[in-house]
Amino acid sequence: MLQHYKYPFRVWLTSVILGATLYYIYDLITSINYRSEYMVGSDPFFLVLILGMSLVFSLPCLIIFVVIYNYLMGLRLTVSGIKLILFIISEVAIFLWMYILIDGSANHSVFDYLGLITPFAFVIGGSIWFYKIKMINAS
Repeated sequence: MLQHYKYPFRVWLTSVILGATLYYIYDLITSINYRSEYMVGSDPFFLVLILGMSLVFSLPCLIIFVVIYNYLMGLRLTVSGIKLILFIISEVAIFLWMYILIDGSANHSVFDYLGLITPFAFVIGGSIWFYKIKMINAS
């Protein structure tokens, strides 16, 4: 049973660490263009802050991902089918979760935050397809 939790945990941890790092790099590059006295992206503490926020805000997503993953494993689908369903659900979920976090008000659109969402969406999608799912045969 522990085998069923390794894949979702790896995908989640990779998306949090690598997604936050890619967002930090993106913010560092874009903040150079503003030529401000203090660039938020140049502060190394900003990476720690983004990592911490990513860990905290993505915990509900991890729980949902584990539940969906275990449900799909019980359906006895092919590995490609499981990964495709997880990919679609994860990509939609990241936009919905960001919509919830920005309060879903009429003044903001999720698409205004593509610079924040895109690194995480790419990493989640890539890690879903990169890591191997080990199918466990039921006896």
